[in-house]
Amino acid sequence: MNLLKGLTTSLVAPKPPSEKPLAASLPEFRVDFLVHQDPSSATSYFRRASPASSHVWRQFIVRGQQLVVAGTSKPLLTLETPHATLEPVSGNEFRLHANKSPILTLFCPSATRLSKFQAVLQLSALTPYWVLSPQTAFEALVDVATAIVETHQANAPPSVTLPAKHPTLSSVDTTIVNEDANEPEPEEACVTAADVAAYLAHCKPVYDHLLTLSTKADVHAYLVQLQTDYAADRAHVLNFAHFVHRQHCMEYTDAAKSSWAPPALDYSVCPHAICRQPLDADAAFDIRFTGAAVPCSHCGHPITAEDIQYTSVARDHPELTFHTTVGTPLRRLPPGQGTYWNYTKLMLNTAMQMQAVGSTPLADIDKAALTQLLTDVMIDQLDLVAAMARHLLFVSQVCSQYDYWSHPTVLEASVVRYHQFRQLEATHPTKTLMPTMDIALVHFAHQAQSSSPSLPLDVPDARSHKKTMAGYVETFRLWADTFHDAYSSVCPPSKGGVKARLVHSLAQVAKSPPPRYPSVDCWFVGVDEVLPWDLHQPVNGLINEDRNGQASEPSTTTNTFVAVLGTPLMESRVRLPRHVAILGQHRGGAFFGWTPWMANQMFDDMDYAIVVGARMSMVAART
Repeated sequence: MNLLKGLTTSLVAPKPPSEKPLAASLPEFRVDFLVHQDPSSATSYFRRASPASSHVWRQFIVRGQQLVVAGTSKPLLTLETPHATLEPVSGNEFRLHANKSPILTLFCPSATRLSKFQAVLQLSALTPYWVLSPQTAFEALVDVATAIVETHQANAPPSVTLPAKHPTLSSVDTTIVNEDANEPEPEEACVTAADVAAYLAHCKPVYDHLLTLSTKADVHAYLVQLQTDYAADRAHVLNFAHFVHRQHCMEYTDAAKSSWAPPALDYSVCPHAICRQPLDADAAFDIRFTGAAVPCSHCGHPITAEDIQYTSVARDHPELTFHTTVGTPLRRLPPGQGTYWNYTKLMLNTAMQMQAVGSTPLADIDKAALTQLLTDVMIDQLDLVAAMARHLLFVSQVCSQYDYWSHPTVLEASVVRYHQFRQLEATHPTKTLMPTMDIALVHFAHQAQSSSPSLPLDVPDARSHKKTMAGYVETFRLWADTFHDAYSSVCPPSKGGVKARLVHSLAQVAKSPPPRYPSVDCWFVGVDEVLPWDLHQPVNGLINEDRNGQASEPSTTTNTFVAVLGTPLMESRVRLPRHVAILGQHRGGAFFGWTPWMANQMFDDMDYAIVVGARMSMVAART
């Protein structure tokens, strides 16, 4: 159910008790414009409330032959549309007249949005039962992108700050924060719509081939082969494995050395030393690709991806050998404790014990070797095959509607929003922001063509719904404050979430009134609403919730949720059942190729590296 669209209506323009209800059959059109607050206006509703702000958002509602201009809590003005006209003033400003008398001046940088409003006014002046021309879902979706691009390219009045234009990233997001320096560093060259199109074109054949595979074993074998081809000639093979490898910045940078090879992870047998019996192919798939803990059918011990990884590390590093001692075997950890995190601690503790029993102090070459070994163990453990599977979940959400996402205007709008998101990150480096699907897409394309991989976009912890909601609401608020526009249409649905809980979350995070949500005829079409699987079908009647806030159940046979501009990245309903059947359902979601386990593992490793460095310094001081 669309939780906030009905709430938006109640926040923006509730019907006064004294107002007589209009006929339910009358058509309605709702759109938002910035209205100039004139201190000399005869209408007190539009007098300037603050010297710092000369424009304010107002909702324009055309219902039958009435035009209602509403504020944040009540209608402010009602006009009869046969007597209302809209005339250009200058630039993107237009003056609304009633009986040839000026009423207000509005600002609209989008020609597409303005033309729809003008068309409705003209139709409404003729009949209260006006009907808009039919429009397909695809056309409505592209109109959203067009409005974003037009707004970005427009000239704003002095009191309204619109996002800076680009063609290069440096003109929008000129800096990134460097906590170790007094001055920020310049960001590298920007990503373009052509770069995103090229990235999509590269991913599409992989997605198409994936749909031809019918078993988990087939998918597993295909991804393993991609990794094998890439590892054999990394200088020339720029396949899907290479593109995914670039998304993992630390590992990709470290893999630049010629000796790099992906970890030899054996998913064919149980990793526990007491067993080592063959592992079922479906179980191996679930462990590797979905992060599941699957009991071994032979020994009964649960098997996780960490167990497989630990076995690989223990096999490659069975003992520690130094110049001043004989080789000291490392103890094998019991089942349930065989994580590579515990194994790295075991390696370090073994070295410390050797030092404590009075053996000859470690030579400098041994200390350097131990430090390098621990570093290699912690960094060189990216499972590229599993990373490709996680990334394919995102790719499947985009490539399933390839015609839409490869549309030039949609690509341009995505790039505009990506630069705006990066601008927010640079301005608020301590905030954890939640990206949308379009922003994530451009990020992946940017990372794939960048000569020096950047840090991944930060996201809230996928396991915490509260943190995820807080991150998204924070992004929504900052976006509205910075760019004077909405980030998306609604907040994500909440399990068992009632509207009151969402409102409480908004007020708690923003510590201010909820940020502005777009009205129904200028929101992000397809966000939190069903669309026909064939986007070229008419969109009328397919919205998940009608204008009165009454829920309607979507048809699962012809209509579905799809990823579009403004779809929050954590939206799980856009994952199609056939994709989940092929790739599995990751626990807690998959943000930018990182499952919650991968994200936690990365941060654990960073903390452990600090501990390793501190202890190695103590060893050096004693020797």
